[in-house]
Amino acid sequence: LTGGSTIVTDGYCNNDFSNPSATWDVGTSPYACPLNQDPAVADQNISTLLVDTLNGGLDAVEGALSGDPQLQQDIIDYRNEIDISPADGNVSISEIQTYLNSL
Repeated sequence: LTGGSTIVTDGYCNNDFSNPSATWDVGTSPYACPLNQDPAVADQNISTLLVDTLNGGLDAVEGALSGDPQLQQDIIDYRNEIDISPADGNVSISEIQTYLNSL
């Protein structure tokens, strides 16, 4: 792990990922469980989770609003406001940074 990396965690467990728990138990001396517990898979970082959550969330809301064309268009407009190249259909971390810096 390089300096400056952010580890994404979820709950507590032993250092072998056993005994997962949502709460801290002093008696078992748990560690914060990394979200990614598979060493064969690249670690997830905050920017990946943010991009995946934003894209997936916008897709889900847009799909759920399919019966309301105006609200669906509002979601499309919001995505296009963030996404500087809307033809690709996905918001990238650099586009999120640019958007946030423009506010």
